Amino acid sequence: TIWQSLGGGPTTPGAFMGYEDGNTVKGPIGNGDTVRVKMQVDIERRDGMTTASIFGSLPGTTDESIYVLAHLDGYFEAALDNASGISVMLTLAEHFAARPQAERRRNIVFVGTAGHHVGSPGSRWMHDNRATALANAALMINCEHVSVKQTIYWGPTMRMTDIPSPRRWWVNGSDRLIDMVLDAYRTFGVAVWDHMEDRAAGEMGSVARDLPSIQIIRSPEIKHTDQDIPAWVPEAGLEAVARAYAKIIDKVNMLDRAQLQPSRSSSTQGGRL
Repeated sequence: TIWQSLGGGPTTPGAFMGYEDGNTVKGPIGNGDTVRVKMQVDIERRDGMTTASIFGSLPGTTDESIYVLAHLDGYFEAALDNASGISVMLTLAEHFAARPQAERRRNIVFVGTAGHHVGSPGSRWMHDNRATALANAALMINCEHVSVKQTIYWGPTMRMTDIPSPRRWWVNGSDRLIDMVLDAYRTFGVAVWDHMEDRAAGEMGSVARDLPSIQIIRSPEIKHTDQDIPAWVPEAGLEAVARAYAKIIDKVNMLDRAQLQPSRSSSTQGGRL
């Protein structure tokens, strides 16, 4: 698959190389040999194309909102990146839609974003228009490659296990919010790394510090390759994440927005298990 970076990155065409092809060239490179690759590229360019993010809202009983994001684009079959995140977002939509509106304190806004990472037209738009778009936002949850099987290397061979891999995690919020998030992960067996990352990754990166926000994310060896297939996405991991996020939403709806805002300690030192 050929790609060309748009904005801020390399402008020359490049390509993704598969695992087996990568091993083929890795050996000679490791031995100090010169490796040359010859390819013929047939590219069709189209002008005037447009795209859009999709917003869907479940009304609550106040003017405050909780945002749930999942980017819609992907490489190859995109089972992990990002069908896994989309499936969790849709599960949350189905779960909360089954409840009476009177039981939803806040609106829940589901956002399928066009493109992803920091420069996407979805989250970047919310950041650029945060004074109005996020005026009454209580929390944002990013659903992005949330469940993938753990890999183990035995010698030169990458092996697939039958358990979900631990994820990187992020919370921008109060110590109370951090505790609630980690408790939900423990309750439903969502494995995470030993301490919080110093910044949010992926689709939510440009907007994560504009409001209380959370995410878990895993970027394994199969990301952006032709191995991003359903066999790598464990259903148990998807269910665990969806249950944890649903519990977090319920718990957050018991707190006022002021109780969710980051304190100095939680925003500068990062959380630990």
